[in-house]
Amino acid sequence: MELDQVVEKRINIAIIVTFLILLPCFLFDDQDDIIRLYSFACSYIILQYIRDFMFTIPWKHWLGYSFIGAHSLVVFLLIAVDQSFISQIFLLVLIGEIVFTYSLRLSLAFSILAYIGFIMGKWIAFDFPGWETMSFMIPRVTEFIVVIGFSYLVKRTMQQKIQLEKAFERIKKSSLQLEEKTIIQERKRIAGEMHDVTGYTFSSAIIGMEAIKQMIDNDPHAAKQWTTNIRSQLQQGLEQIRFSVRQLQESHFFIDFPTAMMTLIDDTEQQTGIQVTSQMDIDKSSCSSNQEITLYRALQEGLTNGLRHGRANWFQFTLTTKDQMIYFYLADNGTGVRSANFQKGFGLSAMEERINVLGGRLNIYTKPTGHAGFAYEIYLPSESLHKEEVG
Repeated sequence: MELDQVVEKRINIAIIVTFLILLPCFLFDDQDDIIRLYSFACSYIILQYIRDFMFTIPWKHWLGYSFIGAHSLVVFLLIAVDQSFISQIFLLVLIGEIVFTYSLRLSLAFSILAYIGFIMGKWIAFDFPGWETMSFMIPRVTEFIVVIGFSYLVKRTMQQKIQLEKAFERIKKSSLQLEEKTIIQERKRIAGEMHDVTGYTFSSAIIGMEAIKQMIDNDPHAAKQWTTNIRSQLQQGLEQIRFSVRQLQESHFFIDFPTAMMTLIDDTEQQTGIQVTSQMDIDKSSCSSNQEITLYRALQEGLTNGLRHGRANWFQFTLTTKDQMIYFYLADNGTGVRSANFQKGFGLSAMEERINVLGGRLNIYTKPTGHAGFAYEIYLPSESLHKEEVG
């Protein structure tokens, strides 16, 4: 599994530091061959340093397999001369790295061989004792199982995090594509409006001007009447253009706002595997263009926060009119956060500012019991009700 370079470097440093801390610990036990013991321990650390810091060799590279063999041999020799169980930590770290890098099947096979090698190494280190003496080694298999299980859980957690990051990028890309498509459609609509309004007006005016040129010498009175008609026609065209511009200024950002919201939800479900229970009962006339964009961004921010920070896998979403207001509700089943420790980040602060500018309010809360997650409530004045009051 590929890791972020910073995280990988920190893990490698932690491993080296752990080994260096363990070196003096060998002296606390009676050792028969301290020179060979430290030779093998230092050789293992040097191999680790060469692989991780000098050449940065990936485990799945052919050289990586060579280093696995070298690590395994050196740690077996270390265990075979160690009169304590400190050398077991070197082996457990190696198993953890293998589990973290390779498939579970291959990792289990390596771990079984490692455990057998551990038993054999200790049998050699304790000068080939009988079974009665070595039987106490059997329960130590639980330590291997714990390391395997913990490493696998960490691996799965990081894989899910990487998958979520990729899903966020896909959602972001889909949202940008939707916005770009909306803008293109709006441009086409503007072009159509301008073509319909101006095409007829100016074409008729040009034809009329050509007719005036023909009759201005022969029938000045008729030419003057034509000029008056053309002027009136151009005046009407100008009024139509002004009317179209006013319509465009009041037009909605989304061609179909409810569909845009459902598309965002569907894309998020498909790309992250979460479930969103949604209920929308709102018509296009209820929201202004700015309100549509604000609600769309709020849904994006709420889904992103629930996935990334709350580890949520289920959301409930409602968008309707309530008490003469547009009512937005989004809740998740994530981890939530204690109210005393909650601070709005940049995204939530920007969302709240946009809502306040529109005359609305934002409520954010999390229940104190269990993994209740977050809940977002947004109230905005209904655009359709506002128009009725103005009218």
